[in-house]
Amino acid sequence: MEFITYDAVEAYITSHLNPYPSPLAEMEKTARDRYIPIVQPETARLLALLAQIRQPKTILEIGTAIGYSALVLANAVPHTPIITIERDENMICEAQSWIRRAGKEGQISILQGEAMTLLPELAEQEKQYDFLFLDAAKGHYSRMFPYLLSLLAPKGILICDNVLSRGMVSMPDEAIPRDNRTIARRLREFHDMLQECTELDTAVIPIGDGISLSRKKEAMIDE
Repeated sequence: MEFITYDAVEAYITSHLNPYPSPLAEMEKTARDRYIPIVQPETARLLALLAQIRQPKTILEIGTAIGYSALVLANAVPHTPIITIERDENMICEAQSWIRRAGKEGQISILQGEAMTLLPELAEQEKQYDFLFLDAAKGHYSRMFPYLLSLLAPKGILICDNVLSRGMVSMPDEAIPRDNRTIARRLREFHDMLQECTELDTAVIPIGDGISLSRKKEAMIDE
């Protein structure tokens, strides 16, 4: 990934990943052939490992695409219900097909709609989740953040993908292609929000296209 990891190192890591069970390997090829954005293989393995360590009782994903990361999580924690949000009806139909093929239709539920509409509704219902994975439009991360914080349970894990955006967040605006400058600026705002949030402990990891890993602190107990 340009400006984040060395291609040779990334290829070496990927070559040492054990193959995923069907249909995930086929989904990876489908995504490559059709230029559908899914998490990169090394990011997927970290996502699965974090879920296995945390053993969440509830998972919320924002950005389903064809259902790849939802199935990665479903395999990692097979008894945990997963809710995933997607706005594109065609993507939802394809994701449902893959989910049925994997036999995970009883574990994964897709909510159709805009995340900026559904997240406030979930927050108003006082829903909370142990594990949140954000892989949606990068330019909206900062707008989603207050709702994500509200939806994240104490000691819960928040993982956000693509936060380094091919390294562009570290570049001066004049070095960034004009079409990408707004996204880079908004991602910098999102990093500032994570850094300044006293309710979270956060690390940014240069893997894949960059992920942020946050843990919500335990709720304060009044004495």
